[in-house]
Amino acid sequence: TTCLLMDAVLLDRVASNQFGQHGEEALVLAGQPLATDDCRALAKALSTNHTVQALNLSYTGLTREGLEALCDWLPAANALETLNLAGNPLGIEAGRTLGLALESNTSLRTLDLTNCGLQVRGAKLLCEYLETNTGVRRLDLSGNRLQRHGTAAVANLVRVNRQLQHLAVASNEIDEAAVQTLREAVDASPSLLSLDLQGNPLADPGMCRDALARNQHRLQALTAKAVANYNRPVHEGCKARS
Repeated sequence: TTCLLMDAVLLDRVASNQFGQHGEEALVLAGQPLATDDCRALAKALSTNHTVQALNLSYTGLTREGLEALCDWLPAANALETLNLAGNPLGIEAGRTLGLALESNTSLRTLDLTNCGLQVRGAKLLCEYLETNTGVRRLDLSGNRLQRHGTAAVANLVRVNRQLQHLAVASNEIDEAAVQTLREAVDASPSLLSLDLQGNPLADPGMCRDALARNQHRLQALTAKAVANYNRPVHEGCKARS
């Protein structure tokens, strides 16, 4: 998708739902500096939009104040499925801000928070809110210095959230003890299918491989069963009367 320059014309197209009429699904502003006032204007335009399915604001210099403006809109963003905020200095409190906004959002499927400065406390705050989230399937927390204690919060999320399927915690200073905690969580998870542990010293991705494989086999079996049930001939006595 081509990056767009945010101006009054684009905002008007977004607000009036003209954006998306020609096949656009993603609003990409990656790499363009966004001040807090820009974020407020964008959130206002998005508040009346029902077509944008993906929003990419990576590396825009988005700060906590700008995030708060966007999070005023996020709970009602019923069409949004992908939100990319990677590379922005959101800081620790972003965990709480995003978590609160996602409490009532069930449409978001992918959340990318790579290199957002969450650190241990921010990760804990976010994961506490996401434990009961029923929408997010893919979460990227790479490059946030989660270390052992932040990873423990992520592990608890994996253990209790029954929707999360793909998790990335690459380059988070995760040691073997933290990976062991993750392995136990993956083993207990009913849904997780992939886990990215690249760039962590002493982390052995193989420790979680068997548990992930079991989940993948279980999902394949459930899918095959669902397809078989769908294709099963209707019993004569159950057919609708004409």
